[in-house]
Amino acid sequence: MVAPHQSSIDAVTSWLAEHGAVASCATLNCDFITAIVTIPTANQLLDAEYQRFVHADSGLVAFSTDSYSLPANLASIVDFVAPTIRLPTIAKSAGSSSRKLLG
Repeated sequence: MVAPHQSSIDAVTSWLAEHGAVASCATLNCDFITAIVTIPTANQLLDAEYQRFVHADSGLVAFSTDSYSLPANLASIVDFVAPTIRLPTIAKSAGSSSRKLLG
């Protein structure tokens, strides 16, 4: 695995800190950085408009946006941001499976 340059890590964590978010490395080489933020903060950070979605059958709540952007100094060093434009896949419940136990 290739670790990002320390300057890239510093740029991302500083940007998050400027918005009150605490960043943490999700992997040993810090190629994934996580931060938990509120929806209003995510909207501000990413110039986005997150919307709330509720799955009718399961009640699962997810947030997604149609588009987002990063500051120019981060766009070239950040590969992706999640969650953004994809909604999670809802697995079918065990009771609706066509597979049957043998025995």
